[in-house]
Amino acid sequence: LFKTMFPTGSVIGRNGGDEFVVVLFGDDTQKTKPCLERLAGMEFPDEREGEERALSVSAGFVHYPAQAVDLHDAYSKAYAALSTARRQGGHVCLCFDSSMTGK
Repeated sequence: LFKTMFPTGSVIGRNGGDEFVVVLFGDDTQKTKPCLERLAGMEFPDEREGEERALSVSAGFVHYPAQAVDLHDAYSKAYAALSTARRQGGHVCLCFDSSMTGK
């Protein structure tokens, strides 16, 4: 599913549990946010222990190198954006801003 949502050449990997990392190359903001918003707007059916429910997506992203000095910094800031998105509930996609870490 992810491969069809992001531009060719994107790197997609599982970070653990229900977290995934997507690396989009280039600085085309006009393409990045719509991809993530489309993903955040989706629901995925899930059935556990006989109970059906819909899983939602939250996404956090950062523009590198514009907002981060290295890949570690980019990951940390994207994770801060993700954490903020999660606190707002499902179906949220946020770009990092400095208020998310207090820096």
